[in-house]
Amino acid sequence: MNLPKTTLGPCARRLLAVLAEYDHGQGLHFDQRPSDRWCLRGSGYLVRAATFHALSIDELIDVGDRNEDPVTITELGRAYHAAVLEGRR
Repeated sequence: MNLPKTTLGPCARRLLAVLAEYDHGQGLHFDQRPSDRWCLRGSGYLVRAATFHALSIDELIDVGDRNEDPVTITELGRAYHAAVLEGRR
């Protein structure tokens, strides 16, 4: 398995965990908020835009082409989460 090129901090690991748990193939919608943050639709979970970038650069998630696209976890992201991050629990 390819390891991420960037170091995944706690916020990136948390976002990947949320996607692994709740994305069942349709992706999750995030709405833009002030201060370069995004909110998981229907919740109070806020994420900085840079967190998405850290995961998408390593192809662990797909953020789509526009702000309206759902964010999905890739097969690589799901495998990485299962093998590496869930093993730390």
